[in-house]
Amino acid sequence: MFLDKKLELTITGFNRDIKDVIIYDANGYENRDKQHDYGAELEAGYSFNERLSIKINYAYVDGKITQKIAGKDTAYYNLIRRPKNNAHLFINYQVNKNFLISSSLQITGKRTDTYYDPISFLPSVIDLEAYTLWNLYAEYGFRKKKFNIFVDAKNLTNKKNYYEIYGYGVQGFNVTGGVRFKI
Repeated sequence: MFLDKKLELTITGFNRDIKDVIIYDANGYENRDKQHDYGAELEAGYSFNERLSIKINYAYVDGKITQKIAGKDTAYYNLIRRPKNNAHLFINYQVNKNFLISSSLQITGKRTDTYYDPISFLPSVIDLEAYTLWNLYAEYGFRKKKFNIFVDAKNLTNKKNYYEIYGYGVQGFNVTGGVRFKI
C-alpha cells in the first residue's frame, strides 16, 4: 500500500516444471510426459475515498506438455479450458456503513477444449471464443455487520453464446441471495 494508503499493487509470478506427468494409455497409468507452465498475475486497487474503490487484476498463463511419441519429443500447448489472458474489474461503493454495492466485469480470453467425436471416438481441438460477463452484488449488514443479507446477480446481459466447456450450455442471467452471520 502506498500513495497515502490509497493504492495497492500485487505482482505474482510462477514457473513450474513437472517431470513424469501421470498419463493413462493402453497399459494403464504411467509416468511419462513433462509439463512446463508459467505465468504472472498483476492486481491493482485504488481507494478514491472511504466509500469508492476500484480493483483490477490480470492473469497470464502459458504452458506446454512434452511427450515422447515414437522415440521423438513432441511439445504442444495443453492447458485445456484455461485462457492465456484473463482480467477482472471490480468497482465497490459503500453507500453507508451498512450497505455495499459492487459491480464487476469478468473478461475471459479465448481457450481451447477437446471434443471427442461420438462416431469415430477421435479427439479434436476446438477453439472457445473469449467472452465478457457483467455482475452486480449488494449486501446490507445488521448488528455491526454480524448479520448480512446479500443478493448476487450474475451475467446481467444474459449472454449465452459462449462455452466454458465445449458442448455444454451456460447459465444466462441468474440471481442468488442469502443471509450470512458471524458468531
